[in-house]
Amino acid sequence: MTQRIPLQDLTSDAAVEHHSPQAKTTGRSPSTSGHIYVREIQGFFQRIRRYSNWLLIALVTGVTFVGYVTPVGGLVRDLFSLEAHPWALFWIGFFTLFTYLNAGWLRHQVCLHMCPYARFQSAMFDSHTLIVSYDSARGEPRRGHRKEVAEAAAGDCIDCELCVQVCPTGIDIRDGAYR
Repeated sequence: MTQRIPLQDLTSDAAVEHHSPQAKTTGRSPSTSGHIYVREIQGFFQRIRRYSNWLLIALVTGVTFVGYVTPVGGLVRDLFSLEAHPWALFWIGFFTLFTYLNAGWLRHQVCLHMCPYARFQSAMFDSHTLIVSYDSARGEPRRGHRKEVAEAAAGDCIDCELCVQVCPTGIDIRDGAYR
């Protein structure tokens, strides 16, 4: 039997952050000084590791992009010997900075506003396209926790909003494919 891995566990953040029940109970005791909690210190080092991972991934991306126009072997050798050309350093820094900002800090905004997939997805639909969508005929009226909707007349949607929580951009698929 294969184990299913949630998509959010495949990110670099999941390698750093551990959300286990044991992690929630550890580190709640104050340190010897009584002012700093162990959990806060662990959280600080966890953030340092997360930002370091983002920066390392961004640096590899910057060197890879510059490696498309410069031989990578010579570029890496020049970087380690500190003899790299100033333009190569500029472009590595440029790609590193913007990869770090876009992938590390602005993930939600990039996905929501700059992702080209959402822009051309509607042009790729035809009458035979299989899509995952909300079936309003089956789900409405939503049951939820409302008492006024009779069980016999209620649809299958229980209004738990889990579909909105798992979407990285917060799109409610019950409102349609186009917000």
